[in-house]
Amino acid sequence: MSYDNNSAATPGYFNANRTATVTVNEHNFNAAEVNAQITAALQGSGVAAPGLGGWSTNGDVHTASVTFSADADYTFDVDYTDLAGNAAADYTQDKFTVDKTDPEVEFFDIEDKSANNGTVAPGVKYSDVNYMESGVDITIKGAKHDKTELSGNRTNIANGESIKMEDFKHDEETDDVYTMTAVIKDKAGNETEKEVMFSVNRFGSNYIFSETTEKFLDDVYANKPKDLVVTEVNVDSLVFNGISYGLDGTKKELKAGSDYTVKQSGGEGSWKEYTYTIKKENFEKEGRYSVTIDSEDKATNKMNNKVKECNIDFVIDKTPPTVVITGIEESSYRADEREMTINLSDNTAVKCVDVIIDGKSVATYAQKEIEKAGGKISYMIEGASEPQKIEAAALDMAGNETTSEMHKVLVTSSVWIQYINNTPLLIGSILGIVLVAGGLIWFFVIRKKKEESK
Repeated sequence: MSYDNNSAATPGYFNANRTATVTVNEHNFNAAEVNAQITAALQGSGVAAPGLGGWSTNGDVHTASVTFSADADYTFDVDYTDLAGNAAADYTQDKFTVDKTDPEVEFFDIEDKSANNGTVAPGVKYSDVNYMESGVDITIKGAKHDKTELSGNRTNIANGESIKMEDFKHDEETDDVYTMTAVIKDKAGNETEKEVMFSVNRFGSNYIFSETTEKFLDDVYANKPKDLVVTEVNVDSLVFNGISYGLDGTKKELKAGSDYTVKQSGGEGSWKEYTYTIKKENFEKEGRYSVTIDSEDKATNKMNNKVKECNIDFVIDKTPPTVVITGIEESSYRADEREMTINLSDNTAVKCVDVIIDGKSVATYAQKEIEKAGGKISYMIEGASEPQKIEAAALDMAGNETTSEMHKVLVTSSVWIQYINNTPLLIGSILGIVLVAGGLIWFFVIRKKKEESK
């Protein structure tokens, strides 16, 4: 006996047709003496079983086959006695199941793509003739809530189970767009995956930022504006919506079409989406912006993004910070060290400043240190044997950079080092020595000549 399909997801369970071939090797073969016993049952009740097909012969080798194609639990046994009365070795009965039917999954007490502002307690039930508990994976995930396994009241049903969730909490944090996903796999490996998407919206609209907009708002500070893309989701259609912004205390109403566009989706009986694209040209001026999206739905709920704590606040800063070093000049200082002060200011805030000596960063001060020092950072210049080139480079929160004027300063307690690094004094000293030496030479030469003439 041989089978063409031995790929069982679980031992004994197959999700495709299975054909068995009976082979008898006998010279005195008599097909009438082959006794094939096949039974078929579905959920405990007998169903029509297939029969062994006709025999084909090739010398002493005789074969016949039977295909198991219908969903059923099968047994298959075969006996044979030849013309001389010799019985074949006893064959151990085969038992297996063919199941080509996917599990059934049904969500209840919730509608796909529905918006809900009352009781929201969805459920799901699933069943299969060859159901197995380990093949069940049901999760729920919100746009602002992590994926979790579904929990609720579990009830056994015929060939499966039913789960009924409790009502979602009636608080603003629970409002979200949720997706419930059910993946059910039976013993034969058949799999059904279904999902239902719905919103819990008892407190007005939900707002979702595009990935680019969310990153832009997370950064808070920028040196150039970007288009803002925001999607508003509501249980009902909106009867009014408008957008405005405040810039350093001044409010401006934006015009649909020219200042922003709106793309609407969602039909009757489903949730409504309004995707606003607010053009970057509205935010060319420097300053602190706060954008408000106002709306009112058919249920007369008035709302805006700020009420839902989806703030659209950011700062446009195109001006580099100011960096001025004081306490040192183009000079030399007779000391082991010299204190200088880096004076910093910016339209918004300085993120960090680097002290650079001879082209290398020797110290970095972060925003908190700068703010604590009131924008005046003190730095002690250590002594050196030659003049040092000192400057400071600052970066503000928007990414603007600037570098201070460079100062060339000699700090040393050595008089000799100061002397040899003082070019005018050094040159003057050399010239003085040359003149004195020349005068002495001239004096002795003239004197010698006078003595010789006498």
